[in-house]
Amino acid sequence: MTNNTTADTTAPVLSTATVSGSSLTLTYTEASILGLDATNTAPAAAFAVSSNSGVAITVNTVTVNAADKTVTLALSRAVDRIETLSVSYTKPATGNDVLQDAAGNDADNLTSQAVTNNTTADTTAPAFSTATVNGSSLTLTYTEANAGQGAGAVDSNRPAYGAHGNDAANLSGEQHHSRQTGVAITYTEASIRHATNTVTVNATATDKTVTLALSRAVDKIETLSVSYTKPATGNAVIQDAAGNDADNLTSQTVTNNTTADTTAPVLSTATVNGNSLTLTYTEASSLGLDATNTAPTTAFAVSSNSRLAITVNSVTVNAADKTVTLALGRAVDRIETLSVSYTKPATGNAVIQDAAGNDAVNLTNQTVTNNTTADTTAPVLSSATVNGQTLVLSYTDASVLGLDAAHTASAAAYAVSSNRDVAITVNNVVVDSLARTVTLTLSRAVDSIETLTVSYTRPTTGNDVLQDAAGNDADNLTNQAAVNNTAADDTAPVINSAAVHGHSLVLSYTEASSLGLDAANTASAAAFTVLVNGVRNTVTAVSVDATAKTVTLTLTDAVTGGESVTVAYTKPTTGKAVIRDVAGNAAASFPAMEVANARDTTPPALVRTGTSAPRVNGNQLVLTFTEANALDARHIPAPGAFAVLVSGVLNTVTAVAVDATAKTVTLTLSTAVAYGQSVSVSYTDPTPSDNANAIQDNAGNDAATFTEQKVTNDTAASSGSGGGGGSGGGSTDRAPDGDADGVSNDVEDRVPGLARPDGSPSVAGDGNGDGIKDSAQTSVSSISVTTAGTSAKTYATLTAGGQNGKPGADHDTHITKLEEKAAPADMPRALEAPIGLTNFQAKLAANTHTEDFSLYVDAAQGINGYWMKGAAGTWVNLASEPYGGKMVLEGGRLRLDFRLEDGGTYDTDGQANGNITGSGAAAHMPLSIVGQMSDPGLNDFWL
Repeated sequence: MTNNTTADTTAPVLSTATVSGSSLTLTYTEASILGLDATNTAPAAAFAVSSNSGVAITVNTVTVNAADKTVTLALSRAVDRIETLSVSYTKPATGNDVLQDAAGNDADNLTSQAVTNNTTADTTAPAFSTATVNGSSLTLTYTEANAGQGAGAVDSNRPAYGAHGNDAANLSGEQHHSRQTGVAITYTEASIRHATNTVTVNATATDKTVTLALSRAVDKIETLSVSYTKPATGNAVIQDAAGNDADNLTSQTVTNNTTADTTAPVLSTATVNGNSLTLTYTEASSLGLDATNTAPTTAFAVSSNSRLAITVNSVTVNAADKTVTLALGRAVDRIETLSVSYTKPATGNAVIQDAAGNDAVNLTNQTVTNNTTADTTAPVLSSATVNGQTLVLSYTDASVLGLDAAHTASAAAYAVSSNRDVAITVNNVVVDSLARTVTLTLSRAVDSIETLTVSYTRPTTGNDVLQDAAGNDADNLTNQAAVNNTAADDTAPVINSAAVHGHSLVLSYTEASSLGLDAANTASAAAFTVLVNGVRNTVTAVSVDATAKTVTLTLTDAVTGGESVTVAYTKPTTGKAVIRDVAGNAAASFPAMEVANARDTTPPALVRTGTSAPRVNGNQLVLTFTEANALDARHIPAPGAFAVLVSGVLNTVTAVAVDATAKTVTLTLSTAVAYGQSVSVSYTDPTPSDNANAIQDNAGNDAATFTEQKVTNDTAASSGSGGGGGSGGGSTDRAPDGDADGVSNDVEDRVPGLARPDGSPSVAGDGNGDGIKDSAQTSVSSISVTTAGTSAKTYATLTAGGQNGKPGADHDTHITKLEEKAAPADMPRALEAPIGLTNFQAKLAANTHTEDFSLYVDAAQGINGYWMKGAAGTWVNLASEPYGGKMVLEGGRLRLDFRLEDGGTYDTDGQANGNITGSGAAAHMPLSIVGQMSDPGLNDFWL
């Protein structure tokens, strides 16, 4: 049959595009009854499907129904009812596998062709599947009935992008707890509009998860649960894309996939503040340290450079802070340097460890940073107490180290006084750092009745002061009252010993109180009975030395050494006139007791100076001796034991008399001594075979031999013998010269007495004010001098040795000559000498090479120096500081002090021979010319 039908040349035209679930159908119109070509059609790659959700959709397969004229695309996921889709078709550039009709007419390309969504609405809510945690990320996985966007996966749209404007959940402030540790875990999502990452929803077909970013990482050992409570209002809930809400979760178990912690805690820092020492650790686990099982206090040792012990009282672990805090037995001072050691116990689980059980390593002398506040407060006196010989100053001080015991004030910084006026000194100072006390050891024990004060004066230099360990100085103390805790004295004085010496019988008592006996109230003389060799010796007076604790009885008759002596005391029955201590405890009576009467072993000694020095008057020469008891008047030395020289000629001793009580030996001379003659006496102690006849005391102690002892001549001048001629008062006649200084006694005795510094009356004839007549002193000489150009008389007094014009009693320099001479013709005109020159000679004491002299002159004469001419011819003022001298106004007279050397520049004999000869002018020199050239031709200067 012939087919006369016209050939089909019209391409298929798209009529509709629809989708349902995962199937998208393109329907075409086609003129040919044969429809579309189902054999040769376009591949899946020629099609592209997109969704407004942004969730990818791919085309898996393409199926053509020729008769129905449809092309069905199998999509990679189901489409949700709420999605808007478009489809594009791009005809392959080569080959015949294209979308076409049976006649081979190709369909046109499609570009973003709208697709009608016929997918059934999703009414099934997401169902919870699993909960897992790893580190700080907790994931909730849901199952969703439909597999694709069109079928309603978990809603992942954010309001900026999605039509619903709701996040998967609003979990703000929600807390999840580990049932094992109880350590809180939070996550926060204020609103999805903030676009934070703390709650993340993965709404893909396969994931369908809600991920929570936790506030801390979870440890492997933790067991977690999660709860979800759907908000009562609003759309901020876990839901699928179709708006189906997920159910609440209550304590839903969470599978813990966190990797196990195997790293031990590591010490980061060690710090101390006061009495709290904190060890801080770094630890990978968020659970931190194990606060339940930790090391005991004995596992720790804390030491200080102060060497002051520190114990650990308790151990506290803060798991989350990862700290171990040691409560110390004492607060630490800012200046201390500390170290801490930790030794892990060998057995058991009581160790420093993390929550996973990883043990911290040992610590050995770990340095500790000291954050304690520095001590700037000085010690403050709290109390002052005294007990016996110990006075304790107690201080308060903020520093635990207390006072500085290494650097403290010496005993000299303290002064202790008593109302009893009995001196107390501080012998020793001891500081107890921790007790914060300063203990003063006193020079004597304090009595309970005393009132004491203590003063402390901080030294002005050095670091040896009362201070605390931080170096804060304590304040001074001025008459700080001290509480007296000394026990009251209720013990009476007890007689200890009795000893007699001459007229004095001394009773010695033992007495607990340092104040000793009561010196104001004591027994009368009648209370005592003293027997010497069985004969009563009356007590005439009783005196008490309080601190020496002695009672001294003065006897009528002196006791000789070796005599038998007893003493008895009967305490008066009434009144206070008894032997007692200052506390009023009366000493008991005692019967006759032996008195120590030590045999006298000290020989009599000749008095060589002063008014008791050897003296002669006519034919009577008297020697006076010092002796504790009395001389022996029964055994007298023979006259031949003495040798007396009168003016160098032997004068025989014809008789010897001894006055035992006056302690004198009087020699009768064969020839009376004349006025003004020089006399000396010698005595030779007999040999031991003859010692029964010697100058001795009653105990038989012999006086020592002496040779050529000078004797003062007191013989009066005979009528017409003259009265002391010569220009300067030097003796040129035979007038008595007791001190052999060339000046008669009567001249020296006329010198006006110098006013004495202690205010006592002056002594006539005492030109230097030492209380002794110049005529009785070999080291002092006075002369009458005439003022130049007048007939007025004044006096000059020269002293040798001693200090400030006062020779010592035992000084042996002897002035052998003193006289006034006229000023020499060659004396400088500027030097005004109102009393001319004073010439003198002095015999020096043995082994003496220099001597100090003082010349007293009338202050009214305007004298301003003592000028002497040296070997070089220069006049100098020896009474000036450059030459070791000075000028002093004393008692209304001018004293010129100067020093001369034996054989020196101003010793006019020029020889070092034990004698000094001087010649000087007590003169006035105008000060305006000092330092100028002296008289022409002398080639020298005024000094």
